[in-house]
Amino acid sequence: MTKTHQLVDVFSNPGTLEVYFKDGDIFDLKSCNVIDHSIYKLTGGWCCNVEAYLGNNEKKKKLFLPNSLVDIYENGIVKVVEKATGKILF
Repeated sequence: MTKTHQLVDVFSNPGTLEVYFKDGDIFDLKSCNVIDHSIYKLTGGWCCNVEAYLGNNEKKKKLFLPNSLVDIYENGIVKVVEKATGKILF
């Protein structure tokens, strides 16, 4: 855990993570890297590789293709599951 990132232990997981967001979006993500607080002045930012967008938004299905990148923020996350085991990490 750092001052600006609470989920370091979760996002350091080398496998695919199923991440659920407050707005209803669901992503399969992997290889997440910290977004330095100094860039946007926001805490808890991560840049992750998209494995799959699992939500219902058609525009996002076209935008977030496999192997694309997405910036996410911890304050929007409601649950993180390790895809391979089904273990809830957050």
